[in-house]
Amino acid sequence: MVRIMSGVHAGGSGTITAILEKHAIVAMEGTRHELKILMSNLKIKRDEMDHVVRMDGLVKKTNSIQVSYSAGDMILFDNQKSVGLVLESLPSHLRVLNTRNEIQNVKLQEICSKHIPR
Repeated sequence: MVRIMSGVHAGGSGTITAILEKHAIVAMEGTRHELKILMSNLKIKRDEMDHVVRMDGLVKKTNSIQVSYSAGDMILFDNQKSVGLVLESLPSHLRVLNTRNEIQNVKLQEICSKHIPR
C-alpha cells in the first residue's frame, strides 16, 4: 500500500499495479480506479507495516555493485512484470507482498531493480 503525498490526488492511497519509467500505476483504495502517479509523489504506508519484522537486510551483488534489501523496500521482479513490497529479508530470498496482496518468496536472481525514492 502506498499513500500519494503530493499532486492532485494527495492524501489518497492504493496499491501499485505497474511501474512505467518514473510513474507508477496505482489502483486507488475503495474505487479501484487506476491512476498514473509520479513515483516521487508516493510513500509506502508504514502504518500498515507494523507487523513487519525488520532484519539486517539481504545483499545482492551484480557486476561489482552491491544492492541491499530490507523490509519496506519496493522492488521490480519477474522480468519487470511484477512489483512488490519487501516484508522480510532471508538468506536465500525475500518475502514480498505482491500487487495481488499475496505474500511470495522472490529469489535474488528474479529481482530486476529496487525503487530508490528521491
